Amino acid sequence: MLVLPLLTLPFVTLAFWAMGGGKGNAQNNKPISKAGLNLQLPDPNLADESKQDKLSFYNKAQEDSLKLRQEMLNDPYYKNGLDTIVAKCIK
Repeated sequence: MLVLPLLTLPFVTLAFWAMGGGKGNAQNNKPISKAGLNLQLPDPNLADESKQDKLSFYNKAQEDSLKLRQEMLNDPYYKNGLDTIVAKCIK
């Protein structure tokens, strides 16, 4: 089993070379266009939230987390062990 790869490697290499491997096709050698990548990120859409301060964003994140936990408790298919932990935290 240790010698078998050493015996087959030259034959596989010769077969690859005989079939023209490694040369590629002339039509595949086109230069890659730079128009395919958009490197600019969009600006954040904070039009209605621009008047809020940092603390209000933290409070909103806390409310979202509580809402997610409540939805996990109400989901009959969510059985990951977190439903009992969340139930203890809410009580």
